[in-house]
Amino acid sequence: MLPRALITAFACLLALTGCTNPAPAPEPTSTPPAVDLTVPGAADAMVNQIMAAAASSQVVNLELTATEARVSFLVDERVITYANRDDQILVIDSDITNVGQAVFDPTAINLTDLGDLFRQAARIAGSDQNQQLQIVDNGQEVVHLVVTTNPESVPVFFTHEAALVPTLDPLNPADLAIALAEVVAEARLVTRIGITADGTVYADKSAGWNQTLRTTRAPRFPVRDQVKTTTPGVIPYDPSLVSARAIIKILQVAGDHLDRDPSQGFKLVIEQIDKSGPSAKVTMGVRTVHLTLSATIIA
Repeated sequence: MLPRALITAFACLLALTGCTNPAPAPEPTSTPPAVDLTVPGAADAMVNQIMAAAASSQVVNLELTATEARVSFLVDERVITYANRDDQILVIDSDITNVGQAVFDPTAINLTDLGDLFRQAARIAGSDQNQQLQIVDNGQEVVHLVVTTNPESVPVFFTHEAALVPTLDPLNPADLAIALAEVVAEARLVTRIGITADGTVYADKSAGWNQTLRTTRAPRFPVRDQVKTTTPGVIPYDPSLVSARAIIKILQVAGDHLDRDPSQGFKLVIEQIDKSGPSAKVTMGVRTVHLTLSATIIA
């Protein structure tokens, strides 16, 4: 039998030479892989899961990133927000409150390919950093889809069918006809139609005593409404008297008269101030010319 001292020496030698059996390595902890909502079909599937968990379709706000969906529901006049976190659907803290937003059904909106929406938005905005799609009421009971970035770049709007809200050229008759139809809508009378070279088109309609509703279609933005004080001295007229081709002709004649290319900048306003009918006022630079709707120069 080996002496105890010798046994101890052998144990120390084994420890010094690293011949002892290594301790078992700890098992790695597993982290659930991040959800990729940019995969076709993933975003709308996740939104449907959240709606099922909340047992509600009373949505007032929806936000989608590449990995997370946040859906805010109106519940007993309060807003409760759900999100997918750590492979679960949880109620989360949110600063969204009930301020009378329009309630909408996300299943009526095309969210089948969030990745494609992000790619389209990146081409226009020039950035794909921290992209987020938000669907929310704009305060006028109209729900919009908009992709933003962080740091902030150009917001990019989409229709419910996941089509880009187009940028319209005010000097293109087809584009101008679309914008005019959007701002006039079903109005039988307007008090003013205005167009600027940047692509903004608007129409004013009476909204009651001393109030005017201005509907504007700005470049890359959907139509929006704004109530303003009525301008005195204008007479309502039939907007069907104004066509896109007539406006293009007016701008061409005005440009020739003022020796200026309309593409370099202009402001055009069509209104009626007497019983002779509506007329156009075109400003290019610091000069202005008045014309009939048939493009005859008045002054």
